[in-house]
Amino acid sequence: IDHDATEVQKLRAKFYYAISVEDNPKARKEEHLKVIELAENLSKKDNLTSIEQNHILQVMSEVYNNTGFTFLHGEKKPELAKDYFHRAIEVKKKPEINDLLGIAMAHGGLGGCCEKLEDLCGAEEHYRENLKISRDIGSKTGITTTSSKLGAIKLKYASVEKDDNKKNELIIEANTYYIESLEMAKDQNNISSIMFALKGLFECAIIADDFDDCKQFFQILNEYLESYKKLLDKYPISKIKELKNKQKKEEELKDDENEFLNDYNNLSGSLLILSHLPPKFVEEPLDLEAIQEKNDGQFKKEIENYYKVINDITEGENHE
Repeated sequence: IDHDATEVQKLRAKFYYAISVEDNPKARKEEHLKVIELAENLSKKDNLTSIEQNHILQVMSEVYNNTGFTFLHGEKKPELAKDYFHRAIEVKKKPEINDLLGIAMAHGGLGGCCEKLEDLCGAEEHYRENLKISRDIGSKTGITTTSSKLGAIKLKYASVEKDDNKKNELIIEANTYYIESLEMAKDQNNISSIMFALKGLFECAIIADDFDDCKQFFQILNEYLESYKKLLDKYPISKIKELKNKQKKEEELKDDENEFLNDYNNLSGSLLILSHLPPKFVEEPLDLEAIQEKNDGQFKKEIENYYKVINDITEGENHE
């Protein structure tokens, strides 16, 4: 930190340092709490200019959100995380900040907290608010992620609903959310989000016991399975392991090797989202021939077959 920097500039620098701490959740939490303490103390000073006040508020709004996610995901303490997300919303709503994207993110965090605390109603409320803001400001990432989360909540309701009419309504709602997520994910070429949406749509079909609309989803999935096969045709598994070892040792890779490895990691990891098993990974080619033929009226069997084929690569050592 530049010793000639102002207190406000030092605050921003310390915040940047806090968000750079990634591998140690405890240290990351402590650094964020230091920034919060410093920001809150600075905000109480009387001799601040309006520009300095705004800078402090901006840091506070960002560090509150970050701290919320640190407690939620790093510390696994959703109840504590909620307080920081609420603080973030309070600051981000101030006219001089007016950070709608940040407010949406805080509601997403609160939705995650409620899910961890098994409060599905609360989670749905916050995810709905996130989705509303995301649509208003055109946040494709927000729409993609939150639509899938709302679809998952509707499916949880549907899975325990006894009334057939209500159950069907919930499945339709879930399906609608997943379709929105899928279309937005395709627009961004976000493969992992595409897989989350496809998995949700397959689950809708299974719970509804209605598979007539699944063909289009199989076609989308087949495109990525074929891409996966083409990658393996280009590089054998032994070569992939060699490249991964070089990458781990921080040895220099050629541009085309780096590009290939990024594509491979993205695609193989995303396909595992469709697995029913925990994310473990053995690098073996998918048995594409086993899933090429699909007949009308056999979609339930085909969904189960897709899960089985993808699960075939999830037995063994953990995915790195």
